[in-house]
Amino acid sequence: MSALRRLPAPTARAIRPTLRSSPRRYAHDAHDAHGSGHLAAEENESFGKGFYFTLALIPTSWVLYKFNDEDSALRKYISSWDGLKEQWADRNKLHTDLIEQAAADRHLFLGQKGSRHVELKYPEMLNQGSPYNVPAGHYANLDKVIEHYKKQNAEEDERAMEAYRQREAAKK
Repeated sequence: MSALRRLPAPTARAIRPTLRSSPRRYAHDAHDAHGSGHLAAEENESFGKGFYFTLALIPTSWVLYKFNDEDSALRKYISSWDGLKEQWADRNKLHTDLIEQAAADRHLFLGQKGSRHVELKYPEMLNQGSPYNVPAGHYANLDKVIEHYKKQNAEEDERAMEAYRQREAAKK
């Protein structure tokens, strides 16, 4: 059974090279059809229709411009674009003002030194570090810090309550 399995594979490999097509030859190759290594004869190329159209367009446009009177449709059409100058001038002014303001803001922010003050939202923020690799007895005593922020929070609550009472009194 195994000999029967091995038989088709070598046969297919032997047939495959005969089925391959010959290599392609392209027109840009520097060899002629016989492969003798001689260059093919050069062919003259024309400039094409676009080149001659452009050559004819230049004097034609000059003649149209030169002999065009004041009341022609072409001049009226071109003069209708004059309003766009003001519109573009307004847009450019607005764009320039915005860019100058952005540059001034950037210089303002880059020129300032950052504040090192961090307001604590809750006292446990100071103990959020990892408890590992801290020698015994080296935890900071936060009692004074906790008292300071509790006092500050109570004062802010009192100010907020006073403002609320004043608003309620003003409504009545």
